[in-house]
Amino acid sequence: MKKSRIFLVALCCMIMQTAPTFAQVDVIPTSQPEAVYIPDEIPASQLPETAKAFVQNYFPGQVIDYVVLDTDFDGDVYEISLNNGVEIDFDLAGNWEKVDCFVDAVPEGIVPTPIAHFVKANYDGAAIVKIDKEHYGYEVEFDNGIELKITADGQLLAYDD
Repeated sequence: MKKSRIFLVALCCMIMQTAPTFAQVDVIPTSQPEAVYIPDEIPASQLPETAKAFVQNYFPGQVIDYVVLDTDFDGDVYEISLNNGVEIDFDLAGNWEKVDCFVDAVPEGIVPTPIAHFVKANYDGAAIVKIDKEHYGYEVEFDNGIELKITADGQLLAYDD
């Protein structure tokens, strides 16, 4: 009899511990969700001439699919996408900030000479598919997934594979 009472008490304790696991909890939001800012698309004709010339020079025959003027904490940038999937960011003056070709190599003329020399000397055969201007210099990504942070004069700062 004593064993059955202990068993019954132990069973009740186990049920009481697992009961909250199966309980449904209704979460009532305390506030409305924040509005998400989605920038409006603008016509490609509103791009600065420098940006238009950059696209024609380095991506001849490609058409601009869309242009967005994005305002964020880093400043205002034009974000464009070409019909081949390439994405480019420009500052308000039309100077490139980021070129992302995803799988194709970034055109050679875009990559600054010190960066190109460093890559040729240390990563010959790897194709740069993304280059991004940063406050310290440049961040480049290769087609094999390796990312480098390099100063404007071609000195390696960081390596990430």
